[in-house]
Amino acid sequence: MAAVNYPRRRSDVNSRVVDGETVVLDRQNGLIHQLNHTATYIWERCDGRATVGEIAAQLAETFAVASEIAINDVVRVTRHFQDLQLLEALPDQPVCSKPQPKEALYVQQVRDSMGEASEPKRGD
Repeated sequence: MAAVNYPRRRSDVNSRVVDGETVVLDRQNGLIHQLNHTATYIWERCDGRATVGEIAAQLAETFAVASEIAINDVVRVTRHFQDLQLLEALPDQPVCSKPQPKEALYVQQVRDSMGEASEPKRGD
């Protein structure tokens, strides 16, 4: 049986909307991260209660994109959040499953009125 992933923001990380963009303040690492619209949508749902699949389903419906694109975006962005040490795992539940083949993580660019999904920028 595959592990179920429940991404959760670190409790000591703060986020705010500044000039219409979400900014994540990571005082522990001394970094500020700026999130685009799609990354913000995913970040807001990283509360430890929704699975990666559930977040992807919500994203697909909200942004009117294919399920495959949504799951790839959510996996990629949550892995990036994890790489930036912005997420913590619930006990006995990894944040992300085992790495998938590169082609499985290919994310098609979605050009619509919402913009394209991309990873959050790492602050200096």
